[in-house]
Amino acid sequence: MTGPEQDEFDFDTPLGRFITGVMSLFYGGANLGPEEVRARVNALIVEALPQAPTTGEREARAVAQDLVDEAWEEGDERRGCEAALGALRLDPDCADAYVYLGQSAGNDVEVALPLFTLGVMAGYASLGQQRFDEDAGHFWGIPETRPFMRALEGVAHMNWLAGAEEAAAVHFRELLRLNPNDNQGARYPLGTLLLEQHDAAGFDVVDVAYEGDGSAAMAYLRALAAFQREGDSPRARERLSTARAANPHLGQFLAGLAQPSIEPQWAFEAGSEAEAVEFAAMMDRAWEGTPEAMAWLRRSFAAPQPKAKREGPRSID
Repeated sequence: MTGPEQDEFDFDTPLGRFITGVMSLFYGGANLGPEEVRARVNALIVEALPQAPTTGEREARAVAQDLVDEAWEEGDERRGCEAALGALRLDPDCADAYVYLGQSAGNDVEVALPLFTLGVMAGYASLGQQRFDEDAGHFWGIPETRPFMRALEGVAHMNWLAGAEEAAAVHFRELLRLNPNDNQGARYPLGTLLLEQHDAAGFDVVDVAYEGDGSAAMAYLRALAAFQREGDSPRARERLSTARAANPHLGQFLAGLAQPSIEPQWAFEAGSEAEAVEFAAMMDRAWEGTPEAMAWLRRSFAAPQPKAKREGPRSID
């Protein structure tokens, strides 16, 4: 996520006043229940933007979602944030508006975490408990659930970034419970987080659930898990060889033997440098937290490799 630093916000604008109010609400020390939080946030929205955007004859909720969709396409983040605030003025349960605002806060956890949390609350209110009771296991396949899932993913990542690993793991596991197909790739940060904690047994649970995943990310995590359990064992070396075949760039970046020549990208192909950039940023702390594994990785990638017959790509379930 990239976005303006907190000190770049003009807090004398409607958006700035809303963000200030949300932060005061979350960090002011008041012990409020969910409904009272939502009521106070809704009051902040109206205070920041007394005049709601016009809807014509259309339903307010539909116009709100259109405003957020346009914000994603806008390109101008500040104008997009203003559109997201307008969406909330029309529909306080527009979870995607909170997701947009949360992502615009970049890695500023203090700002982003409350916004994503409000997105989760809004998404839950919009869906209702019955949807969770009846459709758990099929989320994301149902388009109406996606704003909630995006907000929950944001909460998980912000907790991880803040060092609240246990809370982050709970949220990543909830993403997988609601959507075992894992369209959002929650298994990768969850597996990485578990190996940061040297919980190879916990990682094995994730690995077994996605044993058909032939991605480079899972291959490098499997290699690290094997090393944490066994050291430089034949199985660990075999897994590292599989990982290297899946994406040699990723091993080079993790080992510090090469630097990316491109910026992070939204989309990438398997085995590409762009894929390596994405996953190296995610799992570097897990490898660095196992110094012996880092030395092993550097030795392995610095040594010449014999040519091997390439296998076909493995499918991802």
